[in-house]
Amino acid sequence: MIKLVCHPATPGRAIDAMSVALERRPNGMITLEYSVTGDIGALRFAPEGDPERVDGLWQHSCFEMFARASCEIEYTEFNLAPSHQWAAYQFDNYREGSRKADIDQPPEIESRRMDRRFELSAQIQLPKTLIDRDLEIGLSAVIEDKSRDKSYWALVHPSQKPDFHHKDCFVLHLKAATAP
Repeated sequence: MIKLVCHPATPGRAIDAMSVALERRPNGMITLEYSVTGDIGALRFAPEGDPERVDGLWQHSCFEMFARASCEIEYTEFNLAPSHQWAAYQFDNYREGSRKADIDQPPEIESRRMDRRFELSAQIQLPKTLIDRDLEIGLSAVIEDKSRDKSYWALVHPSQKPDFHHKDCFVLHLKAATAP
């Protein structure tokens, strides 16, 4: 499990810990399993619905993955909501050239709520341009509580304000997956 840390400017008081398990497969799929522990009843998650591509998910509770080929500036952002809604964007450079990412299949998202734990798992198909490449990954989450305050979680926080797009957030290195 990979631990995410809360940005110090946005304390998530209801959350004790957040972690992510990640697995990369040779077919271009990545499996993510986010786990949030704490006072889950104090958090605000959209109710489950039909899977659909939706903009603006990051404005509420949302789990994210950023991926780029090693040493490249182009990157892809995936937003995954407990509602099963999702988004995927391609950027040419830091927050520039944003457009919908061309992916072959939508992510499969499942969520589970327990008394002191919330889990979101997702199967993500990487864009074809990233399938056979070594990757640099950033993992993050925006969590909204019932008072509508948000906390921002990531592997690292390199700036004074939460910024998951920052180049120094891409700290997890994954070698290209090889077929069995």
